[in-house]
Amino acid sequence: MMLHASETWAVASDTLNRLRHNVCAMIRWICNVKAKDEVSSDALLTKLGIQDVDVLLRTSRMRWLGHVERSTGWIARVRKLEVVAQKRPGRPKKTWEEVAKNDRAKLDLDYTVAQNRSELRGCL
Repeated sequence: MMLHASETWAVASDTLNRLRHNVCAMIRWICNVKAKDEVSSDALLTKLGIQDVDVLLRTSRMRWLGHVERSTGWIARVRKLEVVAQKRPGRPKKTWEEVAKNDRAKLDLDYTVAQNRSELRGCL
């Protein structure tokens, strides 16, 4: 799939919808299913045993979050770095931290789970 290095993406909803559409189109093409066949994309995903794109993204982000939380090197220092810049008009772009926080809330994970690799993998 097109999810290389997706654990670091702060995906907006329109981008996620484009990814879903593209993945469904590729699966339909690979399975040689046409629109007139009236087979739903969810049925194809279930038949092939493939998870939905947002589940795959969330899983990879949570694994990366565990790595980042356990890190004591440059990753931890860069994560705390404040960049001084002039603010742009409008709402600021969604950060990776905000997306990870939302993922934690969806999975009902507390902040201590990331410290234990096997417990985190069990929750995913």
